[in-house]
Amino acid sequence: MNSKQRTILVLGLIFVVLMGLYPPWRVAVERKVAVEPGDAVYVYEVRAGYGYLFSPELRVLGMVLYGSRRIDISLLVTQWIVACAITGVLFVGLSDAVFGSMKRLWRALNEEDRRTSMAPTEGDAEAYCYHCGQSIEKGQSACPACGKQLDWSDG
Repeated sequence: MNSKQRTILVLGLIFVVLMGLYPPWRVAVERKVAVEPGDAVYVYEVRAGYGYLFSPELRVLGMVLYGSRRIDISLLVTQWIVACAITGVLFVGLSDAVFGSMKRLWRALNEEDRRTSMAPTEGDAEAYCYHCGQSIEKGQSACPACGKQLDWSDG
């Protein structure tokens, strides 16, 4: 594990702990249909936002909500899963094996682009060595500047 991965793990753990200390809440709300005794009373839950876990009261838009409240477990677990997935993707993406192979691939692609853009061909007005970039005469087997062998084949 490298220092980047360690940092990602620590940050991911901090986010998960903070989500647990400041979770999403749901609160039960009662609604009476009519005023007469014995009429129907509906109780339903609504999302009440986020609040500190150990706070005795829950405030929404400046009002204190009393009554039955509970943590919105499904939303909290979803947040934890997303945080862990992002942390995992970043952890794997910043590993030396993946990050190093991506760097090597990028360098190889750039080297291949440089070689193909400077490759000597029979139809070029002026030919260049694809190793060092120096001008050469067509048909030379070796570059006079760097001494490396040149390939004049089409393939």
